[in-house]
Amino acid sequence: MKKNLRRGVLLSLAGFAFANGSAWAAQSPHGLENNIDCLDCHADHQGTVTACTACHDNADGANYSKLDAPAVDSHAGFSCQTCHDPHTSAQCTLPLASGTFGSYQVNGQTTTFFVNSLNVVDPFWGDPAKWSSKNGNERGLIFTVTLGLFDSTRTPAGYVDYSAEVVAADAGSITVNGVHAGAALTGSTDFSLIYGQLVRNEINGKTVFFNGPASFAVNDGFGPGGDDSTPDGVCQVCHTRTKYWRNDGTLALHNSGQDCTGCHAHKSGFNAGCNSCHGNPPVLDIPKGDDGLVLVPSATGSVTAGAHALHAGASGFQFSCDMCHAGGMPESPVSGNNRIQIGFGVNPAGVAANYDGQSSILPPYGYEGVDDTTVTGGGSLTCSNVYCHSNGGWVSNGRMNSHVTPSWNTPGPLACDSCHPYPMNTGPDDPRKDTHTAHADKGYGDCGLCHYANIANHQLHSNKIYDLLPAPTFPGRSSDGDLPLAFTYTFAEGGGTCSTNSCHAYWGYSDPVRWGMNTDLVVTPYLSGLHSPDIDRTVTFDASRSSCYENVDGTVEQRECGYEWNFGGAGVITGGNGTDVMVYQYAAEGDYSATLTLRESTTNKTNSAIVSVHAENVAPPPADADFAVAINGKTVLLTGVLPEGIARAFIYWGDRKTTISTNPQAELAAGISHIYTGGGRDYSIRVQTVDSAYNKIDYTATEDADLLVAIP
Repeated sequence: MKKNLRRGVLLSLAGFAFANGSAWAAQSPHGLENNIDCLDCHADHQGTVTACTACHDNADGANYSKLDAPAVDSHAGFSCQTCHDPHTSAQCTLPLASGTFGSYQVNGQTTTFFVNSLNVVDPFWGDPAKWSSKNGNERGLIFTVTLGLFDSTRTPAGYVDYSAEVVAADAGSITVNGVHAGAALTGSTDFSLIYGQLVRNEINGKTVFFNGPASFAVNDGFGPGGDDSTPDGVCQVCHTRTKYWRNDGTLALHNSGQDCTGCHAHKSGFNAGCNSCHGNPPVLDIPKGDDGLVLVPSATGSVTAGAHALHAGASGFQFSCDMCHAGGMPESPVSGNNRIQIGFGVNPAGVAANYDGQSSILPPYGYEGVDDTTVTGGGSLTCSNVYCHSNGGWVSNGRMNSHVTPSWNTPGPLACDSCHPYPMNTGPDDPRKDTHTAHADKGYGDCGLCHYANIANHQLHSNKIYDLLPAPTFPGRSSDGDLPLAFTYTFAEGGGTCSTNSCHAYWGYSDPVRWGMNTDLVVTPYLSGLHSPDIDRTVTFDASRSSCYENVDGTVEQRECGYEWNFGGAGVITGGNGTDVMVYQYAAEGDYSATLTLRESTTNKTNSAIVSVHAENVAPPPADADFAVAINGKTVLLTGVLPEGIARAFIYWGDRKTTISTNPQAELAAGISHIYTGGGRDYSIRVQTVDSAYNKIDYTATEDADLLVAIP
């Protein structure tokens, strides 16, 4: 439905329209287009006003609606009405663009006005495509008719102070949200485009100018010493003790003309927080405040939030920022600092660590290593020698084992052994090194049995203390099921003592017992596979370094173990000693996985090892060839004798020129000549032969010294 407008005399109604017994605040978005009427905010006539945050609670930034508007919070100590007039936008006297329209068209959910004339006041808004994307996917500039429109189709007929959000625009038309136009609108055809937000034109007794985020605080530079001579920004007019932008025009040197809400979000009451410039922690792989990568003042170039969610998230380890950013977040200055501090506060003092960060980081940013931490730019995104990824040995022996973490962006969840040995192993020179394994071998590999608190409280992984707390139960024999677990652990650097242990008593172990000094049967196969260089498909398997012994209070007693072999493919044993060394020839070429099972003869305890090998036929030695050259000035005559069956030869003269011989035996017997254009240097000739089976052999000066020629 497309209608032409008739001009008429209009009556200003101070921003309100009444029809059918209802009333609307005239200015968008608190108006007709969102079906908002007076009773939505004023439930009765007793002065009760619905809180703005009852509707303004959508923090996602999309799918806004009447009762799910953009999330906001008021500045500390002030109400929303201090800066906003919920009924009308006083800033409409400062349009970004203005013009006239001649007709309109009612669509399904929108109304389109057809432009007769247009005057862009603010050059920034010269492109109509910007009008429909002011501050998010669903928020456009406000289209308002200057004097209002008279709608004779209403019952009773009445005036509409017309305003609505722009959803699409070009040089000839403007489409707005909502269907307000009746069949016979008359009145003004003059329109304005304003930024909106219902901002007052006076706050704290001072005039305010607002036409978009860039006008929150702008320094015109005309005041004393370059101060702002017109302190009329929304973020200025009240401030008297702030670090920047005071209402007397001073301290106006901080991010002039930028969107203050980039760091001081409206939804947080304009308070700057750790998630103003990036997530706290960042969990999305895009630059985005609240939960993404660094956005303010600009992106760093990183493309991954990595393991922030696992390390610092509510469902992860909940580590504080200074665990990895000691001295940086939040101690260092935020504005203008532009340094990404990496300092592992989790580490003991004096223990050097490293982070290998991005190979390229966008200006103005740079890395800074602090607290015994260095930062390199190799791009692996790995950490080295940090306590929380170590084997924990530092607590008892004061030494940090050398280790490298998985890459920061490795998808999780990770297995325990991706950060430290599992079962835990404190190092070959530590007397406690096999005790965790001994427990795991007996079916007690669940860390939570003895470190019950660490499972519930992940932060205990990094407190540099051995936290031992028994789980409620431990598994007994199948006939007994789960039994109550209790013990007392006393720490000591050489290995603590476990006493009054209900599990040890149940199984008949001594009590108390010192950690690391116990009886344990060690059955550890060590397996390697080496391919034969001269026998087809033959591999020598060596398990002679396998271990089979009992550790009795630190004293090793050798035990007898049997070797059970599974070579992973058909073939025959061709050598070895029949026990820990076997020579095996596979029936066919291919990749195989061979398994050795080591079995202790008395207890029948077993352990297995697997090695991957490749069986292949040994390549035949290359046939002999002999070459000779004759040099005459810059001309070289190459002759040669080739093996039988050569179908083609490629001669690379070393000067980027190539000769292809399709009858190489005859042509090389007669001689193939080549003229070099340059002299005074040596050239290396390479001859590549191809036989009828397409086997290739290369000959160079390494095989035949005559292929190195000196051209005068």
